[in-house]
Amino acid sequence: MTEQTDPIRQYFRGLPFVSDDFDDGFVAAMVTAKRRAGLRHTEDRSPEIDYLTTGIGAAYLAAAGTRPLQAPWLDAPELPPNRMAEVARALSSISARMPSWRPLLQLPVRFVVPADPAIVSGCEIYVPQTIGLGEQAFHSAEVLEASLIHELAHTWLGLICEISITDDGTGEWNYRLPSGTAGKSIRSVLFAAHFAISCGRYFGAGGRLIQSTLAYGDYALDCVDLCRDDPTLTLMGRYVWEELNGYVEAAVMRG
Repeated sequence: MTEQTDPIRQYFRGLPFVSDDFDDGFVAAMVTAKRRAGLRHTEDRSPEIDYLTTGIGAAYLAAAGTRPLQAPWLDAPELPPNRMAEVARALSSISARMPSWRPLLQLPVRFVVPADPAIVSGCEIYVPQTIGLGEQAFHSAEVLEASLIHELAHTWLGLICEISITDDGTGEWNYRLPSGTAGKSIRSVLFAAHFAISCGRYFGAGGRLIQSTLAYGDYALDCVDLCRDDPTLTLMGRYVWEELNGYVEAAVMRG
């Protein structure tokens, strides 16, 4: 841990799904303030607006000119009611097993059908709070729960990136994830480490990634190591890495 990241640690108190002390309310308030300012809304004229909705999130990113919103995700159809009922039951099961995650699971999220039928689950940082669940995500309760934890972890880390991005954008897209997927950015590796730790907390470090023989613990350790001392990490990126590294060092993560 470093003195430079201590102020972030003081307010954030860890990371979503990784630390039970994580202050989701503070992060939500920061995201609200950023979105309100980016949309040029005055606080006294917009008290009725819920800035944590998917529509406001998309409007904020479009107004901020970060990069074009990803139309395939933005325009994807919503999950049908029968699938949404399954999602609700899965979220309830996760919440019952991990009560400290309950506020994280209550974040407004739009669930959609991915355009690519081969996708089990997915999301896009530039289409905030939107999660795609393919038919394969509903093959079993365990697969659905893993998919939801995976994508909600990405969604919450995406909100943190709205507050302050985790890398300066100068790095090469030449990282290879432990799964073998190449051409990834340092940000993608951080996101991968975070979801693996999150799923590992729920299923155990020896639990296996969907459609893989890799264990969550091994995957997280390898991702964290890939990010070690990366010069393109911003102060926020260093904070996220330190929290992830601190967790894997303290926990029995090898599968």
